[in-house]
Amino acid sequence: MKKNLNPKTPLPGRFYALAATQAFASLNHELIIRFAELFIIAGWAITQPHDIIFIATLVFAVPYIIFGPLAGYVADRFSKSKVIIILKVIEPAILLVASHAFTTNNINLMFVVLFLFATHNAFFNPVKLSIIPEICPTPAISKANAWIQVTIFFFLMIGYCTASYLFTETSPTTIIVFIAVGVSVLGLISAIFIPETKSSSKDIPFPFEPVSGIIKNIILLSQRKSHLLASTTSCYFWVFGWLLNFNIFFYGRSYFTGIYDPIYVYILPVFIGLGILFGSLLSGRWSEGKIELGLVPLGGAGMAFFSICLFFSTGSYWFTAAFLFFSGLFGGVFIVPLLSYLEYHPEKNERGRILATTGVFNALGLAVGAVAFQYLVFHLKLPPEYIFLFMGIVTIFVIYIMILKIPRFIMRFAAWMLVHTFYRIRVVGIENVPYRGPALLTPNHVSFIDFLLVGITIQRFVKFVMLQAFFEIPIFKDLCKAYETIPINPQEGRASVTKSIQKSREKLLAGEVVCIFPEGKLTRDGEIDTFKPGMESLMEGLDCPIIPVYQHNIWGSIFSYEGAGIGKKWPKEIPHHVTIYYGTPLPPNTKAAEVERIVKQMEEEVKQGKI
Repeated sequence: MKKNLNPKTPLPGRFYALAATQAFASLNHELIIRFAELFIIAGWAITQPHDIIFIATLVFAVPYIIFGPLAGYVADRFSKSKVIIILKVIEPAILLVASHAFTTNNINLMFVVLFLFATHNAFFNPVKLSIIPEICPTPAISKANAWIQVTIFFFLMIGYCTASYLFTETSPTTIIVFIAVGVSVLGLISAIFIPETKSSSKDIPFPFEPVSGIIKNIILLSQRKSHLLASTTSCYFWVFGWLLNFNIFFYGRSYFTGIYDPIYVYILPVFIGLGILFGSLLSGRWSEGKIELGLVPLGGAGMAFFSICLFFSTGSYWFTAAFLFFSGLFGGVFIVPLLSYLEYHPEKNERGRILATTGVFNALGLAVGAVAFQYLVFHLKLPPEYIFLFMGIVTIFVIYIMILKIPRFIMRFAAWMLVHTFYRIRVVGIENVPYRGPALLTPNHVSFIDFLLVGITIQRFVKFVMLQAFFEIPIFKDLCKAYETIPINPQEGRASVTKSIQKSREKLLAGEVVCIFPEGKLTRDGEIDTFKPGMESLMEGLDCPIIPVYQHNIWGSIFSYEGAGIGKKWPKEIPHHVTIYYGTPLPPNTKAAEVERIVKQMEEEVKQGKI
């Protein structure tokens, strides 16, 4: 059974070999592709850069579509660490083609270079993403993705600035190729230190035909609705990013050329990259060891807001730079949980194909974005600031759809924000809660919001057994419904209790985590009361663990009965420090009295500072 570890679990040391390999790949990617784009624009159609960008985008997108099924097959079928090494060995051959294209000033060959680099990325991306859950513990996945995004955009910015600067030098080709070869060698060395992974199932069929392979992978993805939603939403991020990155070039040229040095216009995309860098780190921090899709609408709302702000910033370079930074920052908050979700939740032998199919969607999205950009610019004659306005409005619509599709994630993140405003929570023993499969949580009942405190500390959605009275409170009614909370009303008699127990058993049999408060009521004196035997009936004949839970220092908060009662006193401190302690799993036939004894023992351990 896969275990969850402490949310503060550090990343494995050898993960940074993967991060370094990605960093060197990003640097080379931007060095060569940016240099090729500058050559193409300067040598072919400086007067019509829209056309060149459109063609270059299509050339770059096609390999993801053609080779997507094969890339997914390779990622699922073979050892991912070995595939990465092979790809790094192949990379210098692409650099040789690029060197010849630059030396001979062959524009057609430069398009070939774009195609080859895109092909290389089409294979590298699903492998590098799907290997993360194999080399990192579960709660470190969001943190790992945050660092991967940081390395990507930090080194993309370095490559972008380096290529732009070297292009103005007298003999740039020799320098750029020399740097790229050196970076490629460093990437190969770092790839050797990536933890070795095993080959997956040999039963995965080889995709002989790209079209049928894409269709099969899309069918696979569509059968997993949540994965399809995450994949298509990730696709929108890349469409948004493409439009933001390329439109800012024309935006800057329209409003800041002649006022500022040209270098100011060229570095505007750097502010986007810096924002994504910090946003990725922020997303990893806010996730707290969980894969938190509730961050996605927040990130999207920020992207929409600051994209609309760009409509009004035509008169100020520094306001424009700030709005680009915050657009990128919320973009980082947006994309990290999506990638984390797509990496972890699919089965191991499907992960590569799902990520590769996401790459296909991203490529199609880039093509759609390029076509939309051409239409908005040439047919509708929209100025660049109106394109930003259009992007903001479309993003609002996308986020609205997302909110409708994942209300539970939104509510959980809102609860996280609310609780962390008033509490600082220390979580102990979260590794004892199974990440997959059924389990019964049995915490002591101290406050009116115990279900929120427990619910936000666990990656999985917990099905709480709660008094029917909670369902009558307007603020909790929709929340209880979204979380599929199980009502119980002992006052209606044994039949009502039996019905609630049966519903709880059904949830456990379906592999869910269920939480009951065995005391059956809130404590009125801060002490742990007698655990009722109803939990024994609930667990009869089931094969799943009981997880004892102790909540410490919640007595005395404004939501407990201490003092004047619930909601009738001022907070003693903000934030209020509490501890949620998950104990060692117990057998399903453990008696209620024994669970009570263990929870009280956990209480003593916390009070004596043993944990």
